[in-house]
Amino acid sequence: IKAYIEIDKHRLELGKVASVLIKLPISLYVGWITVATLANASVLQTAYDADSAWLSFELWTFIKLGIAGLLGVVMLFKKDYVYSLVIMWAAFGISQNHLDGSSIYGAAILLVLLLLFVAIYNIALSVFKFKTN
Repeated sequence: IKAYIEIDKHRLELGKVASVLIKLPISLYVGWITVATLANASVLQTAYDADSAWLSFELWTFIKLGIAGLLGVVMLFKKDYVYSLVIMWAAFGISQNHLDGSSIYGAAILLVLLLLFVAIYNIALSVFKFKTN
């Protein structure tokens, strides 16, 4: 994460191509670290039977999807599409694991669509600003 922050600080010094070539794999890595952290939280919940003790399994899943979505949106506004793509991919994978029509399926698909919408919005905004300057 420190490397990710440092690259953002020195983006202008590195130049556009070098910045992208360095930042792309780090964004991918940080995105998967985020997904893995949330997955590990699920494993801990199951191991300690926290699903039944505090909140339902579905509510815990909604909370984790919400955290992932919030981080994905924040990173999209920082123009990090790779990080958010990892979150979209993981959410899509969750949706495919709940094809029974459960609310988890709907929430995961909603997250994918939300991140996709924000990404398209950011790209359109960038193109529009570029054309007006």
